[in-house]
Amino acid sequence: MKYSSGRKTGLLILAISFIFLLQSYSCIAEVTQVKSPYSLLGNLLPEQGPKESYMGIRLGSYKPDLHQLDAILKELNTPVPGADTMFTIFASFKNRPQTEYLLEAGYWENETSVMSATPEDSEDINTSIISISLSVLYYPGILQEYLPLYFGAGAGIYKMDIDYGTIEAIKTSMPDDRKTELGGNVVIGIKRVIRDQLLLDIRINHIFKNFTVNEKNNGKLSFDGTDLSIGASIKF
Repeated sequence: MKYSSGRKTGLLILAISFIFLLQSYSCIAEVTQVKSPYSLLGNLLPEQGPKESYMGIRLGSYKPDLHQLDAILKELNTPVPGADTMFTIFASFKNRPQTEYLLEAGYWENETSVMSATPEDSEDINTSIISISLSVLYYPGILQEYLPLYFGAGAGIYKMDIDYGTIEAIKTSMPDDRKTELGGNVVIGIKRVIRDQLLLDIRINHIFKNFTVNEKNNGKLSFDGTDLSIGASIKF
């Protein structure tokens, strides 16, 4: 079955992409130390580079909208793919007490079985998303003493892969089963220091993403959804 091998490939791509992003950021930080007085990102990244850097992992539950598949799947007595685990690795860089830059690479997958279908349609629907994003987080100074709240927004690249086998009803309306497009997100969360260099945070991250799956009919597949997750990070 394609699903298990696809998962391994997805996680490998995720890890390689994230390492590349970290290496790229390190190069930028080195350049900003010798360039002056303007950094590559203007006043957002000061000359001295990040004052604090963290790396961590995050586990959450993500459920995409996918309402466009409702009618098709109801005919097959099959529910729309529901919530499933979103795995994320991330690195954050803080230059100022109230501002943080967050690089994330995430992977989500779901397998939905067609419960009752004709023999030629007896396939599982396997869906996966790989995302690489950059967000800017803001920590309101007036609240930090009482509630370590943060919020922010970002954008990234999202790669969707849907394997619907020989289910003709889906294949007709969604000829493009693999897509890579840009998307955005907004986030709100709470972060606390557990030990000297260990941080724990809980957040809600809403992803805005529509994939064009049928260019002839301007058909779109909504992957809008909310990821509720818990993460842990350490200073490096």
